[in-house]
Parts: sequence; C-alpha cells; structure tokens
Amino acid sequence: MWEHPWLRRLLGWVWFLAWCSIVYLVASPWRELGGIVDERLRWFHRFSLCMGFAAGAIAGNHGRETGAGRGPAYRRRWYRAAWYPLATVTAVLMVALALSPPREGEIGILLTAFLASWAGIDSGWSIYPMLHGLSPEDPVESAEDPISM
Repeated sequence: MWEHPWLRRLLGWVWFLAWCSIVYLVASPWRELGGIVDERLRWFHRFSLCMGFAAGAIAGNHGRETGAGRGPAYRRRWYRAAWYPLATVTAVLMVALALSPPREGEIGILLTAFLASWAGIDSGWSIYPMLHGLSPEDPVESAEDPISM
C-alpha cells in the first residue's frame, strides 16, 4: 500500500489538511464568536497558534532525525517523553484557569496552543516525510554539511 510515492504524498496532504481543519475548528469559535474580547488576547491567540505549530514541527523533526533506524519502540518512548510533560502542564493550567476568577478566552488560547503543538509534532515526524513521498519509518538522509565543502 505504501510502495507508491504519489500515494504517500496524497495521504500526507490529507493528513495535513485534517490537522489544519481540526486546529481551525478549535481556534475559530474563540476568535469569531467573541470568546476573545481583548485585543491583547487576540494577538496572544495568534502567537500561540503559530508558535505552537512551529515548536512542535521542530521537535517532531528532531525526534525523527534522532530516531532514524531505531524502530517503533523509540518512537513510542519519544512521544511519551514529549507528550506527558506538555499534557500535564496543559491540564494544570486549565484547572488553574477554571478555578481563577472568570475571564474570557484564556482556556481557548491554551487549548489552541496545545493542539497546534500536537499538530506540529505530528507534521514534523510523520506528515513532512509523506509529503516528499517517503515513509515516516524511512531513515533520514544525511545532508552534506555546507560549511565543510
């Protein structure tokens, strides 16, 4: 099933667009329905969306490069090491925000940042190689060092 690079590319695009739609569905009500009433929170929401995805993509790509050829057990350990602290911090912050005096939008921003980082990690590890016709389990090709040339 995964032999054809065009099929991997197609599935990579479907997977990427699915993540984009999930993050958009979570983020758009906070922006469009008045959940974020302060302009400062609106900008913080945009920043958390962009930076969560970027940081997750960098971490996912790093995990894929360091785990090249180590098998699925390394991948599971790496995901656990990446997700448990992130999920714990998110859960603690959501409980703290729920117990604090009522404010508008902070929980939505936190959830958007969490989902954006999750999408970024998944994109860096799995979707990016698929968009190039590779399998996520393929070893990473080592690039030539441009400085030493």
